[in-house]
Amino acid sequence: MPKKSKSFEALLTRIQEGDEAALAELVEQHRDIIRRAIRGLLGQPLRSQFDSMDLFQSLHCSLLVGLRDHKFDISTPEKLIALSLTLIRRNIAHRWRKLKKKPESDPQIDSDALVKVPADTPEHDDPARKLLTQEMLAQILNGLDDLDRQLVELRLQGLNTAEAARCLGVSPGSLRVRWGRLRKRLREGGLFADQGGNIFLS
Repeated sequence: MPKKSKSFEALLTRIQEGDEAALAELVEQHRDIIRRAIRGLLGQPLRSQFDSMDLFQSLHCSLLVGLRDHKFDISTPEKLIALSLTLIRRNIAHRWRKLKKKPESDPQIDSDALVKVPADTPEHDDPARKLLTQEMLAQILNGLDDLDRQLVELRLQGLNTAEAARCLGVSPGSLRVRWGRLRKRLREGGLFADQGGNIFLS
């Protein structure tokens, strides 16, 4: 995992002590990526139906309640972002179900394709998940040494461990050990790396 900033650690300590203002500050620090995730989850048709700012504020309330009840783990920025995505998705799905029940709902948005937007969209088709995966991966890469960073990048390009070892001029055995450790680090950061080097949100 990349090192957490002192600001994040300080805010986390205050949150654990019940400081609601600290939670608001922490969420605000990640406003841009969360807002982009909301837009990605809504898609163009639903943006006219739901207020993204309202969804953002609802996220803060959900986080506050969950943290009070000790249900959530936001010990790293990556976990905060991944949790936020899950809570936003659930909120949109709930609002979407209520919207469909209203007789005055816009018939133009009542399509099979759109119904699937708030649901469990496959990761490779979900723009919000792609965005978060990219940004979370960038955070993790910034915390790696040069060799580990190059290894992850080569695996993302589709090279296997032996091929990456030749490119980096190191032994395949030592690189396999590094890749095993890196896959664990990615999982701890809210990501998952399969044997082929594909990176997903876990």
